[in-house]
Amino acid sequence: MFGAGLTSSFFSSWALNMSPAGISCLEDLGKPVPKCVPVAETTPDDFPSGGDLLEQYYTPLAEWLAASGCCEIKTGCEVVSIGRGSLFKGDMGKAKRGAVPFRALVSIGGVEEAYIETDAIVDASGTYGNGNWLGVGGVPALGERLLGGRICRTIPDVSSNPEAYLKKTTVVVGAGYSAITTINGLRELAAAAGDDAG
Repeated sequence: MFGAGLTSSFFSSWALNMSPAGISCLEDLGKPVPKCVPVAETTPDDFPSGGDLLEQYYTPLAEWLAASGCCEIKTGCEVVSIGRGSLFKGDMGKAKRGAVPFRALVSIGGVEEAYIETDAIVDASGTYGNGNWLGVGGVPALGERLLGGRICRTIPDVSSNPEAYLKKTTVVVGAGYSAITTINGLRELAAAAGDDAG
């Protein structure tokens, strides 16, 4: 989730990124709780960056969870597949499905695999960094796979790498908030560079 996203602000405020249970955990730890204002009253200061969220919310929550003894946090893992016990896709509509625990195949460090059974799964993987192909119908455009390493599929931190953008042609593909955020970043970079922007 993070990487370049450490400096980019979220599209939602602190109030929408923290749960009451999470806030309670921060309070239990004696950590400051970020200010939550009603959505209608938000200002730009009420929208955390990825770094803010990591430092002020996720890291303290991980500390609380580790100290609680009620769960184990595993890092360096990749969920390969998720199913419901021994049920197959054809069993999806059956009432018994909800009573069967999830079974996840997890790759640990790319060298070991394990099954983990759990009552709930939260898929927070999103699509950030896994952009759609740029060609017609969702098929890769000609040459897109060959240039894959030169295509940024996240919001770039253009201010920390200005030489990659100044006096260069940059194409921004998309019509959502990530595209607008990137365009604004490029505009601000060019304005700050003045005549040197090219």
